Amino acid sequence: PPSQYNPDITPAVDAVVLRCLAKNPNDRYPSASAIVADLAGALNVPVPEQIKRVVASSDLAEQPTYYEPLNPQLALKDTPTPDSALDELETQVATDVTPVAKPADAREQRQPAPAANEQRQPVAVAENRPVATASKPTPPPSSRSVVELSSPETPTELLVSRAPTPPSTPSSRRRGLLTIIIAAVLLVLIGASLGTFLLTSRRSTTGAAGGTVANANVVGVASFFSSGELNNQNVPSINDGMEIHLQNIPAPAPGNRYYAWLQDNQTETVSIALGPLTVNQGIVSLTYMDSQHRDMLAMTSNFLITEEPANVIPNNPSLDKRQWRYSATLPQLRSPKDNFSYLDHIRHLLSTEPNLDRLQLHGGVDFWFLNNIEEMHKETMEVRDHGNLVEVRQLVANILYYLDGKCALQDLNNAPGSKVPENAQIAHDSGVGLLDCALTPEPPGHLTHIALHLNGIAQAPGATQNEIKLAIEINKDLNNVKAWLEQLRTDAIQLAMMDDTQLGQAVALRNDMVVQANHVLGGRVDPATQALDPSAVQISNDIEFLASFDVMPFKAH
Repeated sequence: PPSQYNPDITPAVDAVVLRCLAKNPNDRYPSASAIVADLAGALNVPVPEQIKRVVASSDLAEQPTYYEPLNPQLALKDTPTPDSALDELETQVATDVTPVAKPADAREQRQPAPAANEQRQPVAVAENRPVATASKPTPPPSSRSVVELSSPETPTELLVSRAPTPPSTPSSRRRGLLTIIIAAVLLVLIGASLGTFLLTSRRSTTGAAGGTVANANVVGVASFFSSGELNNQNVPSINDGMEIHLQNIPAPAPGNRYYAWLQDNQTETVSIALGPLTVNQGIVSLTYMDSQHRDMLAMTSNFLITEEPANVIPNNPSLDKRQWRYSATLPQLRSPKDNFSYLDHIRHLLSTEPNLDRLQLHGGVDFWFLNNIEEMHKETMEVRDHGNLVEVRQLVANILYYLDGKCALQDLNNAPGSKVPENAQIAHDSGVGLLDCALTPEPPGHLTHIALHLNGIAQAPGATQNEIKLAIEINKDLNNVKAWLEQLRTDAIQLAMMDDTQLGQAVALRNDMVVQANHVLGGRVDPATQALDPSAVQISNDIEFLASFDVMPFKAH
């Protein structure tokens, strides 16, 4: 059982995992929803509302679960200056673009950040992330996706796990392949569900040298997640939810309750009431969704729990600090090296980045990093499978725009096919490429941009040893992703320059693009060590860990 290797895993969780791995198929779970429901019970946390609806509306033992295809060295440098001016560039790729939001369905909203243990068990899950789009109405975020690792010989598609619904019919332009990879599904669901349970122990252990020592008094974690709900401007909501998981919490005094709050750091404090907390055998769990779907990470930086009378729900936290019980904060002291705080860097990664905002690329660097990788992955699948060479050339051009941004026009200068993106949506999304482009040094490519902010986090006052260690690990993981993207770029440029005869026969090269794209999105098992080289999805998840609150008993200063 898993507890043999990790003593933090309880017998109840052991039972769920062993049932997943039962030799007799009839003894296994009938669906992914059933696994999640049982794991929630084993971990003593609430069953997600969407899972409750599935369980309540159908006999899961009789229903199938369908799956739909979703399909370098980055040195730590000086932190970017958000207010640096953007160069006015000649735009040859598209006319003016007015971004609109994709209706919810194809990609995923950002969910409560799962956790990993100190060894960072691979989380091959693409999150439910909201998608901002320009003109092509493609569906956005659904739920976390399941990633199948592929080998160079047999590149495969990546899958999105959903509630039981019939698979969609593939169109002639976009041929979807339906595949069920049971082992990958179980791995991802178990890893994601155990994440929050293991996060506290991972974050409270001793990390790398330097930084603030992690506090052994941490009682749990509060983390943001995104629903992807469209707001009045038809833009998907981000950081509009909060998940709280605490342990070893004593019951409040008779007649009192605990109340959770988010606050900013201003003199006239703005508070968001997350709701009353219920203590169940020392465990506290709460999922909060903001009714206005506001970006709470952009608004707040402090977490607080008060103990107040149960008969009247307070509108604001008590001003009497004797009633404050637990608190946490994202460090806000600015570094003399770059004049940014830990909180500034986190917000630029996960909420809003001024240079990207000027290009109508809202949502932070991490969002566009994963968005463009997922969209590019879909294009590589089409390049491999499509028989129409005109379409293939356009798809290759799209891929180069996702990779190189404005520099893709130079890449395609002598190519016989299309030299512009297929539509205004791709032109908008690729305003900044994944890789650096000399034509647009500010902002840099998304990989470099993430590395710059990780550097800032590692040097920020108040960063803990664990946070510094995690930032270093994420930066290291970016190197593999960069190498795969550069190989994919090499393949794409070779294909773009071929004549029709060569392009039609370039099966191996088109196949290699899928291999590289699968590595980027789903990771790769190193054939020598059998260790997982983390994917863009893992990197994105780890970046979200950096925005979690480590909740501790309140101490008045």
